[in-house]
Amino acid sequence: MEREVEGLKTENKELRRDVSAARVLAAGADQDVSNMHAAFRAQTMVLNAMRETQLEHGKRIGGLDQRMGGLDQRMDGLDQRMGGLDQRMDGLDQRMDGLDQRMDGLDQRMDGLDQRMDGLDQRMDGLDQRMAGLESEMRTGFATMAAGMQQITTLLTTALDDGSFGLGRNRPGNT
Repeated sequence: MEREVEGLKTENKELRRDVSAARVLAAGADQDVSNMHAAFRAQTMVLNAMRETQLEHGKRIGGLDQRMGGLDQRMDGLDQRMGGLDQRMDGLDQRMDGLDQRMDGLDQRMDGLDQRMDGLDQRMDGLDQRMAGLESEMRTGFATMAAGMQQITTLLTTALDDGSFGLGRNRPGNT
């Protein structure tokens, strides 16, 4: 019995060591489980925050999508207006081409008028030269005529004075 009691005491000591080790292991496991619960709570909070952020982003993307739809409509309207402007510009280009052709015709007519004016200028220059020649001839003619008239007057006066015509001053009855 003593042996049995001794065996039981030894067994009891071993059991106490095992229980003490089990308690240490259980305390560590409890700590690990607490840490795991804290990590899971933190992950749950992160996932909830991400879900909230995704919901906010979803709303914002929905708003942006609506705005993009509005912008698409506005762009379509601008495209239509630009198409109308392109047509108007094509019409203006055609009108400008017509005006260019008319201006070319006017330029040609003006060139013809310039040539005619140059011809008239040349004719006027010729007439001016002829008039200057005639004027010079007339002055010379008038000068010659004046000199001739002076000579005639002198001759007549001399002839009258000396009585060559029978009417001289020296004749009786002439004063």
